[in-house]
Amino acid sequence: MDQYALSIAQDELRTMLYANADFSTGRLRLGDYLFQNNDIPGAIKQYETAIKMDSLLLIVYSNLATAYSMNGDTASAFKTLNTLIKKDPKSGRAYYLRGLLNFEIKQEALGISDMNKSIQLDPANTRASYNLATLYYQNKEWNKAESAIKVALKTEPQNGDYRYLLALIYQEQGKTIQSTTLMQQLQKEQAQGRS
Repeated sequence: MDQYALSIAQDELRTMLYANADFSTGRLRLGDYLFQNNDIPGAIKQYETAIKMDSLLLIVYSNLATAYSMNGDTASAFKTLNTLIKKDPKSGRAYYLRGLLNFEIKQEALGISDMNKSIQLDPANTRASYNLATLYYQNKEWNKAESAIKVALKTEPQNGDYRYLLALIYQEQGKTIQSTTLMQQLQKEQAQGRS
């Protein structure tokens, strides 16, 4: 597709998104479009408007919190996630995002608590277990790191990133045979992927 056709398609998409901005879901889509095009302040404005139009459109809250965080407004990100948790206490994603924010501001105990709650509410979100395992690994808590990454691997046993972290953990625990075997499997799979 040439640049001209791409530009026309983008203009048409923008026009359609603005035409649907009378609805909260339209504001959400417009915010997502602006977010994907690195207009974070513009995305924040659209997400905030969507919430004013419909405070029960829960997906907007996590998107808004992420945009606030990317814009350096951690306090607003926390406030938005806390509001989401009040509105939907079973939102594993809200706890996951709040856990990431807590890790970012070095509130590890709160972050660990949020990640564990996220895992409890949404076991399919393996990124929570992975992030928890990574934190434990960085803190040299090898057994906790191993337990956390194995939770993620139960759901995604073939995930290369998760298996690589487990190999590193094994190495630190002195489980050389397990570490070497896993590293060799990963290298073999990577070589097969290239051919």
